[in-house]
Parts: sequence; C-alpha cells; structure tokens
Amino acid sequence: MAGLLTARVLSEYFDNVTLLEKDTVRDEPESRKGQPQTRHVHALLMSGFSVMRDLFPGIQEDLEAGGATVCDLANDVRFHMGGGYVVRHESGMRALFASRPFLEWKVRQRVLGIANVLLRDETRVTGLRLEAGRVTGVAVQDAQGTGQIDADLVVDATGRGSQLGKWIEEFGYSRPAESLVKIDVSYTTTVLRRPPEASPAAKAYLCNPDLPGHRHLAVMFPMEGDRWILTLGGWNGDHCPCDHDSVREWVAGLQAPEIAQVTAQVEPLTEPYRYKFAANLRRHYEKMRDFPDGLLVIGDAIASFNPVYGQGMSSTSLQVQQLREVLGHNGKLPGIWAPYFRGIAPIIDNAWQLAVGADFAFSGTSGPKPAGTNLINRYLERVFRACHRDPVVHTAFLRVQSMMASPLSLLHPRIMWRVITS
Repeated sequence: MAGLLTARVLSEYFDNVTLLEKDTVRDEPESRKGQPQTRHVHALLMSGFSVMRDLFPGIQEDLEAGGATVCDLANDVRFHMGGGYVVRHESGMRALFASRPFLEWKVRQRVLGIANVLLRDETRVTGLRLEAGRVTGVAVQDAQGTGQIDADLVVDATGRGSQLGKWIEEFGYSRPAESLVKIDVSYTTTVLRRPPEASPAAKAYLCNPDLPGHRHLAVMFPMEGDRWILTLGGWNGDHCPCDHDSVREWVAGLQAPEIAQVTAQVEPLTEPYRYKFAANLRRHYEKMRDFPDGLLVIGDAIASFNPVYGQGMSSTSLQVQQLREVLGHNGKLPGIWAPYFRGIAPIIDNAWQLAVGADFAFSGTSGPKPAGTNLINRYLERVFRACHRDPVVHTAFLRVQSMMASPLSLLHPRIMWRVITS
C-alpha cells in the first residue's frame, strides 16, 4: 500500500514512475507471499480514508459497490473497552471495512491506470547505485538476471524488512538509530459467512482487553462477499491456537458476549491462520544529519506498529500526503529528504505514542518507554470509562485513535473536565 500511494503522488511530479515488486502480481484481490499480514483483519481509519479519497476520486463508491462497508465508529460498532460498552451515537468518525487484498486491488487498479506508472513484478531490489552523494538508481534481479534501473528519486517502501540501513552504510553513511519495543503479539483469524438476511446488533464488533487482568482482543468486521473476518489477539505470548474449537472457546471467554452470539449462528469459511508480531520498530531517519540525495523512505520501512491498533495504512497515507506537500513546495531539489523526514516525524510520533503507550499497559512489554507513559495510561483508563457515557469524550478519543487529532487533544481542559467529572 505504501508503494502504491507513493507512486500515485510521484506520478504528478515525474515523467515516469516504476513500481518494483518481488512477488507475482495478478489483477485480482489476493494475499501474496510477501504480505502475510494481509490475510488478517484491517480497517482504514478516517485519516487514511480521507487521503485515499483525495488521491482517487470516486474510490469510496467503487469500494462500496464491491461490498466494502463504511461505518460510523461510534454508532455502528459495538465497542467494549475499559470494562464496559462505549456509548453509541453519531460521531461523524467513519472507517472503511474490507479485506486488505480487496482494498489493495482497487487501489492498484487506480494507480496502474495512470499513464506514466509502470509495475515490474517478480523483480527484487538488491541494492542502491550512488554517485557523488546522490542515489542514481537501484540494482535489481529478475528472471532474466541482474541489472539496474536509473532514477531521479528512489523511495523505499519495502516494509519492516527494509535493508536500506545496510545499503547506505556500505556507502559510508550511518544507519538510522532504532527503537524496539517487544510485545510478542499474536493473532488468529478466520473468515465466517455473513448471511445477507441476518440483522446483527451492529455492523462491526470490537472487544479490547479489560486491564490489568486480561490480554485478549477480539475484532469482527464485515468484509466483501457477505463475510465476517474474525481476529483474536493476545499479548506477551498469550496466543489463540489455530483450530475452530479453540476459537470458539476464546470467543466464549470474552467480556463482551455479542461476538460469541454472532459467531455461533454462522459457519466458518476458512481454517484459522495465525500471524505473529514480535515488536514495535521505529527507525529514526528524522535524526539523521547526513543522508543521500535522491532517496526517501516511507511506511513500515520507517515505523512498524502493533497491527491491532489499525494505524498502519493511515500512518502511511498521512506520510504520503506529507510527501506530496514537500514535493509541491520544493520540487526535486537536493536535500528534499530533510524537510520530508521532519514533516513526517510528528505523524510517526503520534502513532508511536498511541501504540507503544498502549502496549506498556501489559506487564510483559519491554523496551524504551516514552516519558510519562504510566501517567498517561492511568488517565486513559478514566477516558475509557468516560466513553461509556459521554459522547463528547468518546468522539475526542475516536479522533485520536483515527489519527485525526494529537493524543494531547485529550488533555484539553474541556475534555479533561468531562473525564474527571464523568
């Protein structure tokens, strides 16, 4: 997704844009070998959804026509957190629910429909070409052997496994400093039939762990094809086994009974499958004082967050939006990496604080803890409880969760007063 959105923006500023993908890409929704996490639950939060609609006019209608669901996060989602259900109300905070392969397919069709964008699949990038402090292209390997591709600008959207630090080190640059927060999260997913004639109590369901005694998460979202996608997660090694009996037992033990009630009435369409996520990882490119011209980094290649919080696609979308602004202001001038990395740093800061701060509520989490995390988490416990009754607080929380507002917005006197007196 990072590569596709980046290609869309670059197509406005460069004569030709080439997408390089190591997997085989077919014109259909599918999970590829290099994307193991795409088989699990996804939601596109409002911040990312807004960017996507701006980049691709009419894409919401296209997605909904194909079976995607747009929900008001407060009114259409039955959300259990902080020991109870949040108040249901119209918040205006919407999210898109669909399978990740379907969403990506629709975006890819739009991007590859742009005349100056080319996709080369089954092509692996093996290194950079650099001359006089400027990246001039990449070395590649495909079925025909090795070769090189010239470029005015190279953007690393290779994800968490990015080798860029190693590659620039080979040219005498320092690797970016890294922050690693270990969480040992795993989740198990299965797809269920969603009968069109059924009338469930909500369009989507989410049950967060009731801290401090629980470590189980359950998410059941609608997806295209009249299906539910059910994902069951756990922290610090507490993992749901990959069989239907264990899935039913896990769901039955949740604090919120609705998910068990809905799943008991429908049939599974897939065997359960698992994804493991060991740690939040951030590469601090914003701290670098020397970096090659003609090179940028985006998405999970910079920061990879605990997927259960749903920030990945939205964080990437906001980074792409910042890239568009930087290119618009600076063109293709040398040194563009500096304002770009500075511009995306606050986006990553907010997502990092949300994800890592929430993960430190679990005792087994280890790594550098952001200052004030314990105090913030105690305050958030009160925010969660206020969300059970107060639509204003709940909307403020959803704006932060959806990356539409800074976490600091929850400390606004108007919100704090409602939290404290709720």
